[in-house]
Amino acid sequence: MKYAIVLSCYTLSGFGIFLMMLGSFGFLQHFGIYIPVAIAWILALWAHQRMALAWIDGVRLGRGFSLVALALGFLGLLAFPLAASFVGRHAIGVSQTVFVVALELVPMLPAVVLAGFLNWYHAGVAAQSGQFREDSSHADA
Repeated sequence: MKYAIVLSCYTLSGFGIFLMMLGSFGFLQHFGIYIPVAIAWILALWAHQRMALAWIDGVRLGRGFSLVALALGFLGLLAFPLAASFVGRHAIGVSQTVFVVALELVPMLPAVVLAGFLNWYHAGVAAQSGQFREDSSHADA
């Protein structure tokens, strides 16, 4: 069941991620900021996948990894607007940054919601609150 949840979130978000990357790479290459943004996106994706695979296996990565993953997620989300604001005369304002972030969030919403849950799970909040218990007799892989 967990595998199906992760796979469906990635499938639903995959097209949005693909379109975002395809549409922004031309802009990023034009201004020479392709590599830092690509690194931020890859790190965010790595953290997301690491948390998802650990959740499927029933392993908690801990609060430290959860915080690092959260920071990488925000870095990946804000990488494009931040990079665009550092390219000189083409800097974007706050309203444009909010628009770009919203444009990124909408097609990737299933993966973003999953990331929120995974951070909650791995930080141990779920275990502390007693709202999410993994019992070996009810665990579904």
